[in-house]
Amino acid sequence: MEESEKCPAFAEGCPYSQSLTKTTEPSAKSELDNCPAFSDGACPFKDVQSEDELQQKMREIPDSHQDNPYFQMTMQHIHEMNQKYTELLGESCPHFKQKCPFKVICEDGAPLILQMERLSKHTITQNIEDVVKLSKELKSGTKEAHSRAESTHFVTEFIKGKVSEEFYALYLTQLYYIYVALEEKSDQCKNDPYFGKLYFPELHRQESLRRDLQFYLGHNWKQQLTMLKSTEAYLACIKNSSPLQLIAHAYTRFLGDLSGGQILKKKAQRHYGLPGDSGVQFYQFDLPISHHEFKQKYRKHLDILNINQQMASEIVAEANKSFNFNTDLFLELDSKLGLEPKPVVETPRTDGGCPFGFVANPKSTKSNATSKGLDSMGPLIALAMAAFVYLMWRTSA
Repeated sequence: MEESEKCPAFAEGCPYSQSLTKTTEPSAKSELDNCPAFSDGACPFKDVQSEDELQQKMREIPDSHQDNPYFQMTMQHIHEMNQKYTELLGESCPHFKQKCPFKVICEDGAPLILQMERLSKHTITQNIEDVVKLSKELKSGTKEAHSRAESTHFVTEFIKGKVSEEFYALYLTQLYYIYVALEEKSDQCKNDPYFGKLYFPELHRQESLRRDLQFYLGHNWKQQLTMLKSTEAYLACIKNSSPLQLIAHAYTRFLGDLSGGQILKKKAQRHYGLPGDSGVQFYQFDLPISHHEFKQKYRKHLDILNINQQMASEIVAEANKSFNFNTDLFLELDSKLGLEPKPVVETPRTDGGCPFGFVANPKSTKSNATSKGLDSMGPLIALAMAAFVYLMWRTSA
């Protein structure tokens, strides 16, 4: 790399090559000499000029190498050398600041270190940095925003069967606009190294929404579509998002439809007396595996993106924006239905109280809570006193 010319660690040549020559046992050196990529003292990484080229070169390593003990020993040695030079130079190498660039070399994009851990029965050095689990980051990082979206009046009223077909069609109309924008942007970004791993056209909903809207609105359904202001803002965000940010919008919509969509499908069929799958095509997915298996597959693809914590945080922030756009949409639908928006209630934090955060009356003071507690115990105290008096009477008799 060009940076190696300025790096103190490379002042006397490649530190990996020199240290391997001094420390590697003869059998391992023989193994290296027999490798075609290193024949005649050549180094396949000599002309690499960037991290992308480095990782591409690593991906070319055959799968058969991964369970080779000498290969595992070499990777461990490289990691130890990086630690050594970090301590000597007093600062982290910029290429290793977020994570080790050697982690992603498997053909499926999975982190090498996980493969090595599995094959070596967890004998690899224990302090190698953990890979960011984006699926967990997204689930925990969007929990509150997700709950707010689901607790709006429109959602709860729909589940109760109190949303008319007219308003349900208005909701589907907004989804149609959203998915047209989301799928167009997805097609534009399908070759992106990050978003491309999450490009699943079998999840696209545009055509199914067309069929549902035709069912509810008739053949001239396109002339009856109305875009709400909240939807307009949502579309602008999707269209202006980067491929990395688009991961958040795809996750929010597609994975949400696979999860909660099936419950809403049954509710719609029951409330509107729908014949078969007519009017609920939006919730129908033509997948070769079950919904649960596909969700597991989707989460696995999230976790093999090999992103750093900063990138993960950006995606989580965008996912929260996506959930908030959905909340805004539901609140606007609430307004159309003539419903007052539900206030956002934060979970109360208590010190030394119920670990689940339950508070009978959050507005009451501590003294009020104490007096109410005593009031509720009044009948018990009276009963105990009566029993005591009766016992004393029987004894004296």
